[in-house]
Amino acid sequence: MNDDLHDGSLENLGDYQRLRDQLQLNINQPLRWGGEDHGSFYLSGSWETYWGGYADTQQYSVGYSNNWKALNYSISAQRSYDNEGKKDDSVFINFTLPFSAFTHDNHKPGGFTTLSGGISNSGHGSTQFNANASGATADNKFSYSVNAATGIGGGDNSTTSSVGTYLTWNSPYGPFNASASATDGEGSQYSLSNSGGVIVHSGGVTFAPDSIGSDSAIALVRADGAEGAKLTMGMAKLAAPATACRPTCPRTGKTESV
Repeated sequence: MNDDLHDGSLENLGDYQRLRDQLQLNINQPLRWGGEDHGSFYLSGSWETYWGGYADTQQYSVGYSNNWKALNYSISAQRSYDNEGKKDDSVFINFTLPFSAFTHDNHKPGGFTTLSGGISNSGHGSTQFNANASGATADNKFSYSVNAATGIGGGDNSTTSSVGTYLTWNSPYGPFNASASATDGEGSQYSLSNSGGVIVHSGGVTFAPDSIGSDSAIALVRADGAEGAKLTMGMAKLAAPATACRPTCPRTGKTESV
């Protein structure tokens, strides 16, 4: 091992950027006068020094957020310097708007409920646009979103676009997540996942709709003849042989109802 320490493997540590000191400053100030809220202002900065003769790095950002009627928006600017002293400036504008603002209907029957998006511009001449719509069914069994983004400019003055979608099914066996996305020149990506819990007990095997930790308080509910009944909390249902599991239990001393 000593030979390894002197064969040059440690002589190249200077090639790696190792943080030495770091200073961070964050200020968030709500703006309120005349008895009315006028948004919020924030200022942040960070400075880092490194071992091995690397130059310092710095990041600064300033922003403002507010809402107008149903529209929530934010505007921010950022400047950074890398360890070669190169400067990069960026500006961001983001918004969130419920679809009920278009219908003037505050009732939420299910469907797409929120529209969000943003624009960003960097000092290198590139501009990014993105938009996202999300929602859920009335019973919250399914939630979903679709998004699209376009990038214009940059070093090669090209345009890149991408689209994607995401779906979650909150099943009695845990949430199933599916996603798909496609980007110009980079092909497509797909994913499918599931998470939950399984309990093996004297009456058989019962699936839980949530993950079960080593310190989780769980309740195993049995109700003969009540197959298919749903617990009052969560997505768990009674399955043959009429058992269900709820991984989290409030300590109220009350019995669970089905």
